[in-house]
Amino acid sequence: MNRLLAEKLYTARDSLDSWLKIKEEESGGIFYSSVDVRDAGFKAAIVDTNLYPAGFNNIHVNDRFNAATQTYRLLEECLNAPKSILLVIEEHTRNKWYLENVVVLKELLSRSGATVTFSTAFQVEGETYDGDDSLNLESISGKALKVYTLEKALAVAKPDIVILNNDLMKGIPEPLLSENLKVYPSPKAGWHSRLKSRHFHFMDSLAAILAERAGLDPWFITSLWRRENHVDINIDADRERLADNAAELLKSIAEKYKEYEIDSKPFLFLKADYGTYGMGLLPVEDASEIAGMNRKNKNRLFKGKSARVIDSFILQEGVPTIIRRNEKSAEVCLYQIGSQTIGSFFRINNEKNDRENLNSTGMIFEPFELGKSSEYGICEKQMYMYKTMTRLAGLSARLEINELQNNVGNEVRISC
Repeated sequence: MNRLLAEKLYTARDSLDSWLKIKEEESGGIFYSSVDVRDAGFKAAIVDTNLYPAGFNNIHVNDRFNAATQTYRLLEECLNAPKSILLVIEEHTRNKWYLENVVVLKELLSRSGATVTFSTAFQVEGETYDGDDSLNLESISGKALKVYTLEKALAVAKPDIVILNNDLMKGIPEPLLSENLKVYPSPKAGWHSRLKSRHFHFMDSLAAILAERAGLDPWFITSLWRRENHVDINIDADRERLADNAAELLKSIAEKYKEYEIDSKPFLFLKADYGTYGMGLLPVEDASEIAGMNRKNKNRLFKGKSARVIDSFILQEGVPTIIRRNEKSAEVCLYQIGSQTIGSFFRINNEKNDRENLNSTGMIFEPFELGKSSEYGICEKQMYMYKTMTRLAGLSARLEINELQNNVGNEVRISC
């Protein structure tokens, strides 16, 4: 069925591409994003969209030239050719793999000739800063990085634009609220305010239109979901509410399976409605697993990144993956600059099966070249499907940003 799904989308590609282009121009576009695609064979869905993506170091080296070219075009044609760029990174100063991502991002941004300066959003606890308010760090490949405090970086760099590679779970640093700064993506779309449920709300609306153009049930390119708010995972009554919602969702998935004669057991993921890094997430096959949750899982779902207490959850249809690499379960991750897919890789997990969260302990990454995806078992039509869904996610993210900043704020719309 996967081939039929990809075939339908590919056959309708002229209509889909023209519609997406119009919608992207209307909405204003985004600077960059990444997505996780789950491909079950009988359906495929974006299960996570990141507006401040790490992992650029995992993109195939042969795709980095095109990535730099697209970044150059976006900066030159859409953002007034900035000469000074401030890249605001996460406070992961001891994560050398994350710092390698920062190094690659700098390479992409500096291709235009711009000077790129680094800062964190907040001062890093436990680190000793030099006299110029900076930290001297090193990536996994031995590349040196000088990372300033935000206030110092703004004074030193006097940036034309600010690029965020920090999800702002802790909130927006006051200096980034200045009306004189042009910040991409909008700081108002950080995880302090952004909700996965809003993203999937917009995606469902857009997917319905796209699917109609392709003659598809939109379920084939989305995942069913429900939201539950004001939850304390340690309170029995709150877990019962979640369990009731889970039972209804599992029933809805089972009805779809029956409609399309899919011989598989439905499952879902219980997720925090905000946050990333695969935190605050639990696979569920029976609603009773939520009501009778053990202490270990309660602890997993009580707090997320930055020790933020989780009080809002989504229950999302589980999409198994048919992708395998070296006999291990895998999923495809794709990266966009603007509306162009510029890189991809497999996320592989040696410790998880095809129905579990692969963004967890045991994961490794395998880059693959976009233009040679067939050598990795992904045919041209299948890759078109993934890229189209990635654009759909990017457009959904743009609509999120517009709503969060109520069409005002210090992110100037990208209109080309």
